[in-house]
Amino acid sequence: MKPTFRHAKDKNFVEQLTLRNMKPYYKELGIRWDHELFEANWKEFENYEIAIDKCAIGALRLSHDSCAY
Repeated sequence: MKPTFRHAKDKNFVEQLTLRNMKPYYKELGIRWDHELFEANWKEFENYEIAIDKCAIGALRLSHDSCAY
């Protein structure tokens, strides 16, 4: 099984996965999930799905800023 990367099309999958993975961190810091911020970032980030046998199993989200090399 070799993972592949593809441009993410299922925004709901990526959001739910991100929310589930970040929930303990957000809880510890008292941060509430912000769907509107996710929506805004979706347009700004490069969003990929990680797939095995054409089944999405993960996500990779990349952002760029003036400090990145």
